[in-house]
Amino acid sequence: MKPLLFFILLLVSHAVLAQADNELWTRLQVNKTISKHLLFAFDYQHRRSNGTGEGKALCSEQLLNSYRLWLHYKPDSSTTIIVSPVAYFQNHSFSINAETATKVDDVRSMAGIAKNWRIGNAATTHRVLYEITVTGANVSAPSVRHRYRLQNSFVLPLVKKGTGTVTSYQVSNEVLFRTLNGSSGFDQNRLYNGIRLKNKHHELNAGYQLSIQKGLQVRNQFLIYLTINI
Repeated sequence: MKPLLFFILLLVSHAVLAQADNELWTRLQVNKTISKHLLFAFDYQHRRSNGTGEGKALCSEQLLNSYRLWLHYKPDSSTTIIVSPVAYFQNHSFSINAETATKVDDVRSMAGIAKNWRIGNAATTHRVLYEITVTGANVSAPSVRHRYRLQNSFVLPLVKKGTGTVTSYQVSNEVLFRTLNGSSGFDQNRLYNGIRLKNKHHELNAGYQLSIQKGLQVRNQFLIYLTINI
């Protein structure tokens, strides 16, 4: 119960006290297992924001829609090779004092590797990804961004029901670096804390993510992710 109480306290404290941009991230992912080594997936993401942050509600403004294809190849039980050949992001960028948003679209590709280890009942995953993005694919002068992503996550089972559904506490930390316009450096750090419900057909993740951006801008991000295995 202690991890669950810690999760609730962290969620409430940041929601009430933090003076930062607030965002809601939702994702639906559909997985199709091709063989014991290969999995194909498609995900759709929708994110919303309080826009300019001037007293607006959490979901008042659209932030982005995205569509992504995935291939996961498992050469063994603890290793996953990850490839996203193409993803399309429809972004909405808010001006400081305007009600309207500028649409800037991205095309992205990504590849990397993940390793899993077990520590008693708990599981850890360590993932490294490289991402290339054509930013502003819908404008006359697009730019190319490279990002390097390192994530470490920890999952601790809390409750297992007779139906096969396992409720777990999950915490993760992802650090992103980027190269853009010839300059390389820190991009952002994402600290996630949430609850996962999982069985062989579905997985639901809900939690809070603190995102520290370049320039120390802080964003409160509330995540709801649903995965369906078909």
